[in-house]
Amino acid sequence: MFKQATAWVAVAALFPFAATAVPVSYNGLSFQTADQSIWDTGDSFILNETKFIGAQWSGLSTNLDLLAGSENARVPGTGGTVPNPLYAAWVLCGGPLGNPLCGDAPSTTIPNPIPAATFDSRFGAEVIGTSNGKIGFNFGLSIDSGSVDATVSYDAELIAPDYMNANPFEPFSLNPNSTLAGVNTLETNFSELSAYAEAVMQLSGEISATGCPFIGTCYEGSTPYNIDFTPEIISFNQDGTGGVELFDGLFQPSDFGVNPLLDGFPLSFDIAGLAEITLYQSQPDTSGGLNAGTQTLQSTGQDDLLDLILDLDNIVATAAGVPGLFGSSFDIPVLGSVGFDIINVAMGPTIDLQQNFELEPTLWVDLLFSKPVEVGGIMVTSLSSAWDNLPDISFGSGETWVTPEFYLSSYLNNDTLLDFDLAFMIDLLQIYYDFGLAGSNSFGIGNVLDEAISLFDTPAFYSNRFELLGFNRIAGDPFLAKLPEPGTLLLYGLGLFGLGYAARRKAKAAA
Repeated sequence: MFKQATAWVAVAALFPFAATAVPVSYNGLSFQTADQSIWDTGDSFILNETKFIGAQWSGLSTNLDLLAGSENARVPGTGGTVPNPLYAAWVLCGGPLGNPLCGDAPSTTIPNPIPAATFDSRFGAEVIGTSNGKIGFNFGLSIDSGSVDATVSYDAELIAPDYMNANPFEPFSLNPNSTLAGVNTLETNFSELSAYAEAVMQLSGEISATGCPFIGTCYEGSTPYNIDFTPEIISFNQDGTGGVELFDGLFQPSDFGVNPLLDGFPLSFDIAGLAEITLYQSQPDTSGGLNAGTQTLQSTGQDDLLDLILDLDNIVATAAGVPGLFGSSFDIPVLGSVGFDIINVAMGPTIDLQQNFELEPTLWVDLLFSKPVEVGGIMVTSLSSAWDNLPDISFGSGETWVTPEFYLSSYLNNDTLLDFDLAFMIDLLQIYYDFGLAGSNSFGIGNVLDEAISLFDTPAFYSNRFELLGFNRIAGDPFLAKLPEPGTLLLYGLGLFGLGYAARRKAKAAA
C-alpha cells in the first residue's frame, strides 16, 4: 500500500511538466511606405517655385481739374453773421472813450436773421482716374525627386517557454524566425522636370468725370475697368513629353520655322539616308516584388534613351559608288511604274537608361514584459531587437505576459546604369507599284530577321544605399511565458524523491 501511494505522489508531482513547447505565430505582418525619395533617405518632394518679375501697384490716381466754383456755394447775404447795431450805438455814445453812461461793450456781430441758402456755382469739367495693377512675367519651375512605394509582408514565429522547455531564472532561447511571405511589392517613379513662363496683365480701376456746361447745371458719369489676362508664353515638358510649347499649347516651335527638334521627344536625326539617330526622354519607372532566394524585394525598369540605326545596304551601295545597287524602279508604258528593294538591312546599337532597386528589410520588435526579466545579466521590462536575433531571456517563475510591437529597418539600393543592345533587322524583296487608277501598293517576302541582341551593361554611374523610411508599426497580440512556481518545483522534487525511494524499497524486497 505504501509503494502504491508513493508512486501516485510521484506522478502527481510530474503532471504540471507534461505540457509541450508552445509555438507563437504572427502571420501576415504587412508594412507599407509611400512617396519616399528614390535617391536618398527622406520623403519624395516636388519643388514648385514661381518668381514674378515686373511691377504692381494699388490705389494710384490722377485727375484733370478744370472745374471752378463750388457745389454748395452760399447765397450772398444769407447765413453767417451781420454787424451788431448795439455795438455801433455804444461807439457813438463814447464807450471806447470810457464814458460810464454807455455801459459795457456789446458784441461786434450777431447771427444773420436770414437763414443760409446755397447754390451750385460750378462751371467747367473734372476727370479722375484710379488704377490698380500687376504687369510683368511669372517664371515657374517644377522638379520632383521621383518616388518609391513598397509593401513588405512577414510571417514570424517563436517558441514561448512553458514548463517542460524552460526552467525559471535560466536563459531561454525563443528560437525566433521570420520569412518574407504574402504581398511584397516594390514600385518606383522616375524624376521629372518642367518649366514655364507666362505674361501677367492685371489692371483694374475706374474713370469718372464731372461736366458743368452752365453754372448750376452739372452732369456726372463713370466707367470701371477690369482686365485679367495671364497667358502662358512658353513651356517645357508640361505634358511629360519633353516638348516646348508656345502660347498655352496652341503652337509649337516648328510652327514658326524654329528647329522642329524643340517640339518634343523622341527627337530623330536622319544622316544623309545612311543612319538615323533617335533621342528619347527616358523615364525608367520600375515594378517588382519578392526574390525568395535572397529574401529581398527587387524591381528593375528601363526606357529608351538613344538609338543609332545604320542603313547597311545603303552604306554598302554608297561605298561601292552604285546608289541603286540594291533597288531600282522602272516604268511600264500606259500602266504605271514598279520599284523594288532587293534587301533592306538596318542594324545598330540601342541604349536604354536602366534602374535596379533592391530593398533589404529586417523585421524588428519591441517587447514589453509584464514583470522584469533578465537579459545579458541585466533586469529589464522592455527589449528592442531584430526579431531573428532575439537574445536569450531568463524568465522568472509564474506567468509573464510579453507584448510585441513590430517595425522594419529597411535599406534601399539604387543602381542607375546604361544598357547596350544591338538591333538587327532584315527585309527581303519589297516590291512597290503605282498603276494610277488601278491602284498602288507594295508586297514582298518581308521581314526575315528582327531581334535585339543584348551586348552589355555599363557599371552603375549612380549607386547609393540608404535607409528607406515611412513604414508603419504593428502591435501584436501578447503571448504568455509560463514557468513553474517555487511550490510546484518543491513538489516535483518530492515526487522524484518518492520514486527513488520506492525503487530502492522494491530492490531490497526483491533481494
